[in-house]
Amino acid sequence: MKKPQLFYIEWTDALTFSEEWLTKEDVCKKYKNEDWLIKQVGYILNETRDYILVASKYNPQENNQDKFAEITKIPTTWIKKKKLITSS
Repeated sequence: MKKPQLFYIEWTDALTFSEEWLTKEDVCKKYKNEDWLIKQVGYILNETRDYILVASKYNPQENNQDKFAEITKIPTTWIKKKKLITSS
């Protein structure tokens, strides 16, 4: 198995608010500028036109049985930045 590559990814997550009852106008005004930008480092396991699968943890094993954990599936339209991290 090819060694997985480490990436820095910025993506905007969905938001859910349930603090109080508001009118539509109040909701639009109050949350107009809300944005939840996630900054994550991880290993991209699969990338399609619709999404990427990112693992935050990588455990290299003997006999090519590498293990991954903390998997996040991110819609590609939510991704703002993706950069390969290289070692010097």
